[in-house]
Amino acid sequence: MKKLLLLFFTITVLGMVYYVHLPQSSESKISPLACYVADGNRLPDLFEMQTPPENSIYFIETSCKSFTEGAVSINPRQACAVESAALINPDYQTYLMYTSPGLIKDETTLSGKLLHTLTNIKNVNLLWLNFPRLLKGTFVEELYTSGKIQSSKFPVNTASNIARLVLLLKFGGIYLDLDFVIIRPFDDLASNFAVAESVSAVNNAVLRSSLTGSGQAFIRTCLEELQAHFSGNAWGKNGPAVVTKVLKKMCNVNMIQEMYQKNCSGFIVYPSDYFYPIYYKNWKFYFESGHEKDLYYVLEQSHGIHLWNKFSKNARSDSEESIYRVIAKSHCPQVYSIASEYF
Repeated sequence: MKKLLLLFFTITVLGMVYYVHLPQSSESKISPLACYVADGNRLPDLFEMQTPPENSIYFIETSCKSFTEGAVSINPRQACAVESAALINPDYQTYLMYTSPGLIKDETTLSGKLLHTLTNIKNVNLLWLNFPRLLKGTFVEELYTSGKIQSSKFPVNTASNIARLVLLLKFGGIYLDLDFVIIRPFDDLASNFAVAESVSAVNNAVLRSSLTGSGQAFIRTCLEELQAHFSGNAWGKNGPAVVTKVLKKMCNVNMIQEMYQKNCSGFIVYPSDYFYPIYYKNWKFYFESGHEKDLYYVLEQSHGIHLWNKFSKNARSDSEESIYRVIAKSHCPQVYSIASEYF
């Protein structure tokens, strides 16, 4: 019995070591993020294109959907986010990047029509993001090469949290989640900022950093924090929690509200009105009728709305006058005309 237990222990340990030091060709067979190193036709590589200008807007699709389905795809909500950002900020280059291989294939499908529409917008660029290359030489490269990201409880979410920070570290610009609708230009916003989602947390769904100064200090500190205290078992542990912790130190405050009145070594924290005007627990307000006062407030105060996709991904509006429908119709008009029933 002891020999059997010893044999089982040895095999288990060797298996763990093999997983951690897996070559790319073998990794693709078992890793939850297998598509990141899988073979296949890809969109143009970000790293082989002209370096993005600092006034760039980045969206990242970190799932393996385009690989498993054999083609790059997008849903109406995501397409609306990209169109609205590009339309409202015509002097910014807008990048929609996929971490898995795939090409636009069938333009007769809903996804194909949406992608075709986006590619015809002059400041929209569809690219492939080489995730291992993105992390190479950074504080968090070891989290990937060791398999910690891949074996985390939420590998796609974790990869997304890390990728946005490294993109801003290397290129500067604005990162946005794919469940926003942008309603006001970014020109009046600071060069380095984050936005509180509530009185208890600063979210990382929108971040902006320049290539010098306080923005880079913020990004580097977040990556150092991730490397030193990585946790793969909690949804927000490697995202908003890291951003909030770092900013409390940079601003030398204990309360989120105190950040609004401070210049945190050149980094600005905006109140929730700017991008999260409706609290996540009230996400249904975006889709329900009877919130006209909320709509007026949003249009007066905010640069964009965040739809809290984790909770609302299957929601549809019950009225033509819902906040989401009204804003989408005017701020992503081409996407809305193609797929209005999905709003």
